[in-house]
Amino acid sequence: MKYLIEVLIEKPLDVVIREIRSKEAALKWIEGLESFELIEGELDTVGSKYLMRFLNKGKSSEMTETITGFNPPRDITTVYEMSGVWNECINMFEPVEGKTLYKMHTTFKFSGVMGLFIWLFKPIFKKQTKSGMVAFKEYCEQL
Repeated sequence: MKYLIEVLIEKPLDVVIREIRSKEAALKWIEGLESFELIEGELDTVGSKYLMRFLNKGKSSEMTETITGFNPPRDITTVYEMSGVWNECINMFEPVEGKTLYKMHTTFKFSGVMGLFIWLFKPIFKKQTKSGMVAFKEYCEQL
């Protein structure tokens, strides 16, 4: 499953790039994120891996984030993995008259039975991605 979501952030590119990779900032705008720690490699380099721990509605979960492309301020590519789910996010940033156009090309792959029916849930995944991008936008704009 693939799709593209865009948001215009009313902040300059340098602010957006600084905040998108800030672990402290992530704890403020990613819903349910409890911790975000480097577990492999060097901070913000291709191949570095992070463990993200979440608590949502009393349920804990974990996923890993691996940086597979790091070319700020133009783009940052990450892969998220958890049981049965692989998610690549190509985050692209463009300056637009003192603002930043943030585009995310998203690819999901699922294993098992879920992979057979995931097309039914594409609108839900798109809505969740947009929601996360809007949370980041709102966080940046209040700085």
